[in-house]
Amino acid sequence: MIPKFRVWDKEKGEMIEWEDISFHPLWWFKDNPTKEFMISTGLHDKNGKEIWEGDVVTIHDGRNEVIIWEDAGFRMEDGTIFCQDRAKRWEVIGNIYENPELLIS
Repeated sequence: MIPKFRVWDKEKGEMIEWEDISFHPLWWFKDNPTKEFMISTGLHDKNGKEIWEGDVVTIHDGRNEVIIWEDAGFRMEDGTIFCQDRAKRWEVIGNIYENPELLIS
């Protein structure tokens, strides 16, 4: 899998897709307080939508969970292991940057 990236621009309040990130190398985003750097999981939800770090997904019991990158792997906020079999049952409903209201229980 070729890694794919996107960036949340805190100043502009918009998501920048990798194809549009041509003005700086990757290291620029790492410690930049105005940017949140994210990586694709390489997996897709039940509707075929790509799942990214920071996405909010609805799982089988109706709970919303956040996808997290940690220790060179993905997991959900509740600690659930992230894998293709499970991902195909989930639905991406937004992300923590554009839809913070989804995090309210």
